[in-house]
Amino acid sequence: MSTLPIFILSFLFSVACCFERLIFAETYFRHGDRTPVQPLRTGRFNASFYGNQLGELTPLGTRQGYLLGKKMKKRYVTNLALLDENFLNLKEIYVRSTDVNRTLMTANAFTAGMFDYGKRGRDFPDSPDWIPNWTPIPVHTAAMSTDYEGNPFPLCPRATELDQMQLQSQSFRNLVRDHEDFVASLERFCGEKITVRDSLTVYGLLDALMILKKHNLTLPEWATPAVVERLNTISDGQLMLKFGQTGEFGNNIIRLRGGSKAKTILSRLQDKWNCFLAKNETRACLWYGRLKFHAFATHDMTLWGMLTPFGIVEKVFGKHHEIDHAASVTFELWNADGKPMLNVVFLKNPGLNEEFQSVTHLIEGCPQDRKFCPLLTVVAATQKFFPGDLAEECKPKNPKVTKRSLDGRRREVAFFDGLVW
Repeated sequence: MSTLPIFILSFLFSVACCFERLIFAETYFRHGDRTPVQPLRTGRFNASFYGNQLGELTPLGTRQGYLLGKKMKKRYVTNLALLDENFLNLKEIYVRSTDVNRTLMTANAFTAGMFDYGKRGRDFPDSPDWIPNWTPIPVHTAAMSTDYEGNPFPLCPRATELDQMQLQSQSFRNLVRDHEDFVASLERFCGEKITVRDSLTVYGLLDALMILKKHNLTLPEWATPAVVERLNTISDGQLMLKFGQTGEFGNNIIRLRGGSKAKTILSRLQDKWNCFLAKNETRACLWYGRLKFHAFATHDMTLWGMLTPFGIVEKVFGKHHEIDHAASVTFELWNADGKPMLNVVFLKNPGLNEEFQSVTHLIEGCPQDRKFCPLLTVVAATQKFFPGDLAEECKPKNPKVTKRSLDGRRREVAFFDGLVW
């Protein structure tokens, strides 16, 4: 008997049993470089240095958004052919942004970089004065007060109650004990009160210093590497409490913050898969059936909270949760032999030397030697953090704590007007 038919059958079987096709991707990325929201009050790098354009996207930030779009185009249009570079189909893409100047501007720069393959006269005007190869792409948004997916700290009275209760935890008491005298000693240099008990003061100071460092500007003499490192440690401790990674009430906080985001992400993947299988004509599937690429311009804190239920925050972002401008996390849905498989990829920044890295294996229960993980395995690992009725779970339970919490919330809103994240 000839071995040729056996070889052919073997080859065909290997192809049939290893079919892998990307059918959907949803990516979340931080806005590009920005000016500080709360600049230093002393020295020359104060508000006037930035022209009072605080919290706004810089030219560098615009370029970062554009380069990220180029990176995404290379992966999802050129290499993986999720989108057809011969036909720009607006029904296949959906771009969202939080309702903040710098994210909206980053989203527009991103779309200019990714979707530059439109056709003159079909997708954009056939006119000599038109911007070359630029196709306007819709960028959708929602008010921050109702944006539970993009806003890292949406209004949730129960969550702000739990924030106050976390301040009584041993983790927070240790933070105060170890660092309160240190931050108080910085007040004479900064010209404002700084305390471990108020995360906004520490974050604002650290943020202003880190922006100077990123732009190769000279830091004040008192801002030594040791001082910056310690501020990083303090801010990490404060935010880990706020996102529920530490403290007595952590799991409940994760449900109300990152949990609702993870639920939205994974539910969208499941809906896409169900529509892909059924090919039905329900209202939802008319949208999901055609949708292939979902992008969201958001904030570093959104990415942090979003990954908390997956248990991979430090593994992805590192010790100090340093989330670069225009960093992205993408959830890819693959059809692998007729089964829904997830690949989570991280891009540290859109610089030329950075490449997409699969971080799927870091999720509990996922194979260590493959980039794919069954979608249902990931759902099973995270669903304990999914809220049921979020509106119901966000209702306050302790009137006294609620009043203190809401007072603090009002101050947060005032501080983050324009949003630090």
